[in-house]
Amino acid sequence: MWKVGGFLLTTAQVEQVVMSWGYQRPEFSPFLDLNRISKANKVKSMDAIPVRYPARTPKAEAMILIMTHSVEDDAANWEQFTPFGQREHDSRVRGWLAKKGVTDVPFVTIVDPFDSGY
Repeated sequence: MWKVGGFLLTTAQVEQVVMSWGYQRPEFSPFLDLNRISKANKVKSMDAIPVRYPARTPKAEAMILIMTHSVEDDAANWEQFTPFGQREHDSRVRGWLAKKGVTDVPFVTIVDPFDSGY
């Protein structure tokens, strides 16, 4: 299964990052706008994807994951997997988010992020 990790943001936090670059509030898709605007501002090592978190639970909410890890893990499943550890790159991303005013972001690992299970 596909296993991803990174920083979990709310739509409001994504809007804050986008607006910190002087752009208007995202109107179409916050994660697409964040990807487009970050590339335009020379941020190359970041991809944002839509996820539901906590995954596969009735309380899952639509969120945006700033993905810093991505692997195909044949041993992983929804109930049992090895979470990613944070690396130096993750510290840089967290610092970059803090400069944009976004400080309260959990680092998470999600297995099969596009399957909500419900």
